[in-house]
Amino acid sequence: PKEIPEMYNMITNDNYDLVSGWKKKRFDSVLSKNIPSKIFNFAARLTSGIKLNDFNCGLKAFKRDVIKSINVYFDIFFMFYSAIILSFDCFF
Repeated sequence: PKEIPEMYNMITNDNYDLVSGWKKKRFDSVLSKNIPSKIFNFAARLTSGIKLNDFNCGLKAFKRDVIKSINVYFDIFFMFYSAIILSFDCFF
């Protein structure tokens, strides 16, 4: 997506440890996706204290050190995302 260069800039130049994407404009069904997503994100913000707009957005960027400091317990999706994120420096 076009947001990747800006996320990369935030990690490398603005010194963020983690940048999380946000699906601002949704084209899903209001009843089956939008409302449940808003309820989940509200509950997640309330219980975690983390002020993210969209906890479920898969578009995330991490500093290499952050990824290396996380213990992975054989979650195949996390391993997949980590491999992609760790390879970012070869694209830029």
